[in-house]
Amino acid sequence: MRGYAAAECDYAIMNSVFVPRKVLDLFYHPRKPIKGAIHYEKVGSNPICVVMDKYPADAQGIRLAMEGRYGEALPVLEDAYNYNPNNFGLWRWLGLAYYHNKKYDDAIKFLTRSSQFWPAGDEVAFNFAHIGAAQVEKKEYDNALHTLGQAAQASSSNPQISAFIAVNMGVAHYHKKQYAQALPYLESALGHYPHLRGLVEFCRARAK
Repeated sequence: MRGYAAAECDYAIMNSVFVPRKVLDLFYHPRKPIKGAIHYEKVGSNPICVVMDKYPADAQGIRLAMEGRYGEALPVLEDAYNYNPNNFGLWRWLGLAYYHNKKYDDAIKFLTRSSQFWPAGDEVAFNFAHIGAAQVEKKEYDNALHTLGQAAQASSSNPQISAFIAVNMGVAHYHKKQYAQALPYLESALGHYPHLRGLVEFCRARAK
């Protein structure tokens, strides 16, 4: 179910036996027909299986985002979302595309929505890291530090996410003129962000 939006296929068969309750409420509600559904199997009034005509924009938009082509991805993802706002597999990618297109309020909205719907593992750390980074861009430094702290707690295995969290925590502390607090975060991220060496030296000089 989590990979449904990204699947490049013409049709999908969705079986309620393997679907969590919250997804059933979105996709299988008997009074809310599923977008793209072309055939149902039911027990009484309850759908147990549905054949869906796959809307191609969702997989196309996600593929463009995965390739880092966020400017191209955004209108395609918006088209897919407008077709089916309940397709929760789009929300994270929409948030990421909005972030990279500097539409930070929309990025926060969709990344928060994704995290609240499906809180699990590195994906939550990724979402919170980008929410925090968007808050840094909006100059909401206290909110950003809180959000990035949540991201750090959730992160466990991805060094790129950890470095992204650290660099944004460092930048938030830097803008608050908390140079001593900023320094260890920026130093830990230098391997991934070598262009920040000048900022590290600046903080180091003022942290003494």
